[in-house]
Amino acid sequence: MTERLKEVEARIAGMRQLHSLVGAMRGIAAARAQQARAALAGTRAYTEIVADALADAYGLVADGRTGAPPDGPAGLVVFGAEHGFAGAFSERVLAHVGRPGGPVFLVGRRGRLAAEEAGWQPAWSTPMASGIGAVPAVAGRIADEGYRRFSAGALGAVDMVFARLTASSRSEVVRVRLLPPDPQRLRRPTGPKPLTNLPPARLLEQLLGEYVLAELAHATMESFAAENAARLETMAAARGNIDDKLAALEATFRQVRQQDITSELIDLIAGTAMATQR
Repeated sequence: MTERLKEVEARIAGMRQLHSLVGAMRGIAAARAQQARAALAGTRAYTEIVADALADAYGLVADGRTGAPPDGPAGLVVFGAEHGFAGAFSERVLAHVGRPGGPVFLVGRRGRLAAEEAGWQPAWSTPMASGIGAVPAVAGRIADEGYRRFSAGALGAVDMVFARLTASSRSEVVRVRLLPPDPQRLRRPTGPKPLTNLPPARLLEQLLGEYVLAELAHATMESFAAENAARLETMAAARGNIDDKLAALEATFRQVRQQDITSELIDLIAGTAMATQR
């Protein structure tokens, strides 16, 4: 076997290993995306329940309104990717923001790297969830930091920017108001006032904290599903490219092998002819 044939054979073996690795990553991304899609119904339902309770609580206070935002810059919670091989997932989210005008709280290690490469200086960052079981912990860390700054008057408002899957399984980037709650996202209370065992102000404060946590958990789950859907798409494209390159290498292998066989036959025929002449 010639050196050229050995080289092509080694490249084919390496490409097949890469094909198996990409297939495994594709399977993991598909499983995680499916788990997140199934969990979204639960996070959405819980967010709606808390939002309804918060609307009722606002109806108990004297003015019945959410009030004007306090003075201070508007903060942004931006959800990027945690791991690689998700294509331009983080870059699309950052492009939707443009140039932030206030403090940025960045979620996701890959998202932070992309933000720093774009010239951003995040005020705070935290890793993104690697599985749906870690979503509540991620939401809790963001809620603690954001609510602390908002309550201290360091922020006048907080928005969330994240990618979510559409009905066609494509992702879109959205911007949603987190604090103070958007009145359009809270239903108007109807019917008799609810019975409560807490002073309205205290009840409102506790429900507001729960509302922030619920909204962040839902946004985290949305972003987790979209990130893994993007990784699934990237891995599918990579697998197609590997298939094409593998087919080309196998064709080259057959061609080089045929050339070697032909060369050996020519040498054999030439040697037989010389032996006959003698």
